[in-house]
Amino acid sequence: MLNDSARTTDAALAYGYYDQAHFIRHFRELVAESPQRYLREARARTHFYNTSRWAGAMVMAPSHL
Repeated sequence: MLNDSARTTDAALAYGYYDQAHFIRHFRELVAESPQRYLREARARTHFYNTSRWAGAMVMAPSHL
């Protein structure tokens, strides 16, 4: 869902919600904000798999192992 082209409606239907309104109501009960706002903020955050600050910082096993 972090992909900009992903749609929350498609995910909701894939997980058994019968319509978008049902998904939004349940999501707000669980997270206390709308799926659209949550997703917008999640897409703006740095995630472990798309950050460049860790590039080249591989943890190497000790050579005596």
